Amino acid sequence: MSKVVSLTVPLPISLNRYYRKFRNRLIISKEGTDYRHFVEKLVSEHSTRFEKSERLGMIAHLFPASRRLFDLDNAGKCLLDSLEHGGLFVNDNQIDQLTFVRNAPDRSNPRCEVTLFAL
Repeated sequence: MSKVVSLTVPLPISLNRYYRKFRNRLIISKEGTDYRHFVEKLVSEHSTRFEKSERLGMIAHLFPASRRLFDLDNAGKCLLDSLEHGGLFVNDNQIDQLTFVRNAPDRSNPRCEVTLFAL
């Protein structure tokens, strides 16, 4: 049977807030680092990890806090980097299928529900 991992993480921060320019270099912001560490803690609660040789698919359902529009692709970099940094998979270049779904707003519980699976 194929490996599947499902987890719920906070909404990823946008690229505009994920990176900061410092001395003419792009670095990950404090907010980006905090997000990474939080996701790393959530990933550590799962025993399943994907090996370097496995090809993966991922579906991310985003439940924003409001109807305010945002670019779905803006959330991808932060989310993928955080899951990789947390050790769920070795490198985000393992992902061959990637789907982001914008869902109805959930003011009381904005979140991203991620399902990662071996192809």
